[in-house]
Amino acid sequence: MAPTGSTTTLYRPVSQAEFDLIAASGCRRFPPRLPEQPIFYPVCNEEYATQIASRWNTAEGKVGYVTRFAVRRDFLANYDVHIAGSRVHAEYWTRPRIWRGSTTRSWARSR
Repeated sequence: MAPTGSTTTLYRPVSQAEFDLIAASGCRRFPPRLPEQPIFYPVCNEEYATQIASRWNTAEGKVGYVTRFAVRRDFLANYDVHIAGSRVHAEYWTRPRIWRGSTTRSWARSR
């Protein structure tokens, strides 16, 4: 997680279908979560996001991507970082609906 001024860079591994929905939004929002996915968890570093994308999103010959986006630090101050394994496995656990609006400032496809 790299702070840049008033924002922090976070990462999100996504499937091809999710990536297509992100692109269709003009790279302005994540697609809605499925009912069985109540938590939206952006991760704190590209290494962890790449691990997820390459291990989970590429199952059965599918494609995985890592999105990179900037989030206001004052917004993130309301949430704790959770470690889901080793120190590199740092992520935020949030409700999906809070990501609608102006929290996301920029996007980039990195994988």
